[in-house]
Amino acid sequence: MKKLAGYVRVSRVAGRSGERFISPDVQRERCEAVAVAGGHKIVRWFEDLDESGAKAERPGFQKCLSLIESGELDGIVVAKLDRFSRSVADAADAMRRIDAAGGALLSAEDSLDTSS
Repeated sequence: MKKLAGYVRVSRVAGRSGERFISPDVQRERCEAVAVAGGHKIVRWFEDLDESGAKAERPGFQKCLSLIESGELDGIVVAKLDRFSRSVADAADAMRRIDAAGGALLSAEDSLDTSS
């Protein structure tokens, strides 16, 4: 069982609704479901609300990566990959950091689990 961080990001919270808006609560539910299905446990939650995925310097995201690098966490789970990053270069950099620490990335909607 891996100890994971659940990560939630919403670029703009106020006044959002509709199919394209995935609320923080829905993101948490999806993260929890994929973690449990994989036999893992979410032990910490990080949120970056009103933060663009186009930038890597999001406080919750960076704290999560640091805890994976320190070995306190075994990986990160997101509802979908665009919550992880909107930039291919930033995503690749974050994945290098996670991989170098022996960590994993799980994405509920994208059926991605780098731990297996």
